[in-house]
Amino acid sequence: MKFIATLSILSLYCHCLFAQNKVVVIDKMSGTPLPNAVVANKHTKVTSRTNEQGICNLSYTKGDTLLCSHSGFYFSVKRVYRLPDTIYMNPVQNKLQEVEVKSPYAKYYEDSVERALTYRKTIKDAKHKPQMNMSNGIAFDGVISELAYVASGKKKKNKAFVKQLEEDNKQRYIALRYNTQLVEKLTSLKGNAAILFIQYNPMQYEFARAATDLEIQMWVRHHYDEWKANPSTDSLLRKFEDMY
Repeated sequence: MKFIATLSILSLYCHCLFAQNKVVVIDKMSGTPLPNAVVANKHTKVTSRTNEQGICNLSYTKGDTLLCSHSGFYFSVKRVYRLPDTIYMNPVQNKLQEVEVKSPYAKYYEDSVERALTYRKTIKDAKHKPQMNMSNGIAFDGVISELAYVASGKKKKNKAFVKQLEEDNKQRYIALRYNTQLVEKLTSLKGNAAILFIQYNPMQYEFARAATDLEIQMWVRHHYDEWKANPSTDSLLRKFEDMY
């Protein structure tokens, strides 16, 4: 009896953990539903699109962060405090010759969501694990197909692809905060010299995520002082200039 009760609690927990909830996306200015909006759970990377009524179903819970993008609207980042939740999108007002003006961060998050949507099947397959089905006794769901999937070599390739995709996202974020424009602004380095400085002084993704703008600037200046003090810097610069 105790075993059955434990299984029931575990089954209920799994259902709550992976249950899908409704998301409604609304045009804040007009109050009308927004179809074809891309909504993603920032933590799980799972994405979905809204239907004609501006509604989609997505696995999320309180405390999660939802990312939402739609052509002609500002990118939205929403912390979930209630279930189901509603996202209000602000239309882009600032346009120049019909070209939307977006911040680099908005472009980064929008591109990340679009990539997650484009490669959602590959990402899902790479992270898929056979599930244990506890209804009507104990059985394993998808074990045979999982073995065939692994044997074909596709799982290994998909995992490598997803890992590369995640690494690319990290490098794109680092480039938002640490780039030639910043190096040229804070140091005497220009052009190729600034590029070489960045190559020889890579920034860790975790630091780029957590650091304030001031801490980023201090980091660049500190590494620049070490760069100038290095006796081999001049020869490196000459070789780099000869290459380009």
